[in-house]
Amino acid sequence: MQLAERTHELEERNEILQELSFLDGLTCIPNRRRFDDFFNMAFSLSIRMAILMLDIDEFKKYNDTYGVVTVSIGIVYEVPYENQNPSEFIAKADEALYYSKKNGRNRVEFAKNQWKYI
Repeated sequence: MQLAERTHELEERNEILQELSFLDGLTCIPNRRRFDDFFNMAFSLSIRMAILMLDIDEFKKYNDTYGVVTVSIGIVYEVPYENQNPSEFIAKADEALYYSKKNGRNRVEFAKNQWKYI
């Protein structure tokens, strides 16, 4: 009986540790590990999905002076195609974010050929 109780206790503690491993310690919001798990599961379903990459423009200035926050956003919105690598999908959003910053910041850019889906 003691072994079964101890096993159950350890399983409960492991579940708590796993849940904590998916949260940022400071903000208690889901971290990149949680995103990767959820994204890979959703990606495997081949459903229409979107990723928005956001970057606070000139964050250092904001952090130093608590001035007005502007953001640059890159968006990809599509159904993953067969045999597509999940990192390619994320790279499209990242590339759109890059163009958002390159084209003047404080704006939204869609990944190439995305307007036809909206």
